[in-house]
Amino acid sequence: MLSWTIVKKHHTAYFQVRWLAAGLFVTSLFGLVFGSLSQALPVQAADQVTLSGRVYNLSTGAGYAGVNLSLCSAGTAVTGANGNWQVTVDNGTYYCVRLAGGVPNAPSGPMVRNNPEVGVKTSYENQQAGVNCYHNPACPADQQPWDRPIDGGLDFVYSNEPPVAPVAAATPVPVVVATPAPPAVLGAPVDFVVKASADNDHTANLSWTPVGDVAGRTYKIERSLDRNSWEVLADSLTDPSYQDPKAVAGVHYYYRLSVVTPAGASDFALADLVMGNVLAATSPPDGVYTSADGLAKATVRAGTISAGATCSVNILDRPASGGSKATKAGPYQLQCKDTMNAAVTQFNRPVSWQFKLADQLRGYQSPQVAQKTDGGETEILTGALYDAKSGLLTVDAPGKATVSVIAARVDYGWVAYAAIGGLVVLVAVVLAFIPFRSQRKMSYQEYLRAKYYNL
Repeated sequence: MLSWTIVKKHHTAYFQVRWLAAGLFVTSLFGLVFGSLSQALPVQAADQVTLSGRVYNLSTGAGYAGVNLSLCSAGTAVTGANGNWQVTVDNGTYYCVRLAGGVPNAPSGPMVRNNPEVGVKTSYENQQAGVNCYHNPACPADQQPWDRPIDGGLDFVYSNEPPVAPVAAATPVPVVVATPAPPAVLGAPVDFVVKASADNDHTANLSWTPVGDVAGRTYKIERSLDRNSWEVLADSLTDPSYQDPKAVAGVHYYYRLSVVTPAGASDFALADLVMGNVLAATSPPDGVYTSADGLAKATVRAGTISAGATCSVNILDRPASGGSKATKAGPYQLQCKDTMNAAVTQFNRPVSWQFKLADQLRGYQSPQVAQKTDGGETEILTGALYDAKSGLLTVDAPGKATVSVIAARVDYGWVAYAAIGGLVVLVAVVLAFIPFRSQRKMSYQEYLRAKYYNL
């Protein structure tokens, strides 16, 4: 009995030492593998990011409701009763924020807030959701995820210009010589109307009641598509009428009229017209042209080029891919010729491009459309929209632009490293457990034989 007790204690101590050594080995292996993986993988930001902002008057603090905003690849938004808006997008989505309609007329503005990286002061361009850096090739090397679910402060601010108080002289100065008062600034013109020409010749006729006979008085006419940016059509008219010969059927135009005198300009008189109400029946159809590979389709809207012109979408030599981005479609060039077989160089409106990329983006992400500038440089076009479900990418581009679709490769190398590390750990655990399991079974049988033998 004494000998069995000594053997039993010996075996028990032996097993405890073996199990302790195996535990230390597995723990060290887990720490080595997953510690290296945690250093290799970057910190991931939230899966989705909420874009938010407000459209309001800085002078009064009141928000503007019903303002439409275009977010490029992130869709659209409309402000609520307090002027607030928000949209939730996937992390890493490229987006912009632009005013698209319903903006106020009277206050001055808008000016963007919280946008120090961009030179444009009326919109947020080339942004990336969840990234703390303006997205362009010159981005600093320390760009990193925000690791937070909100990109806020995308505001548009208007303000009321306060009147300038007159400065009173300290002491009255006697008038020695009487001088004539400067001419007064006239009020806004009245009876300002715009009508489509009865001849259906794409002409808008503008007229108004003439103002008083003031020396040096002229009229200024401006046109807009969104009441935000205005194009000067004429700035030295003397007669109370004007014809706009470049109105396109189906387009909603806004016009504003002011009187300019040596004392300054008057307030604006506003008028608008939808040319499609009169010209829709006689407008030519849109032209749709497809590339030979079937991936690109260009839509030339009616009125963009001269009547009777025909176009084709040509595929140019594809440049060599390099870096993290590759050309997935194109380059494509739209070539149009008029009825005299001469090349068309004047495009009155942008051309709408659509790219079918369902099979071209395997292993790639974030498709973008680039154009070649006159200087031969590559420039990313803003406003591109990609529908991952249908695989369609759409964008508006200048008619003379040569366009290509580029996308970035997806790197799955870290997934392979993680799988290999997990397999190594699993094999090590199995190999360490088998001999101890076998040894435990043999020791138990010896224990039974010794026990019953002593009995």
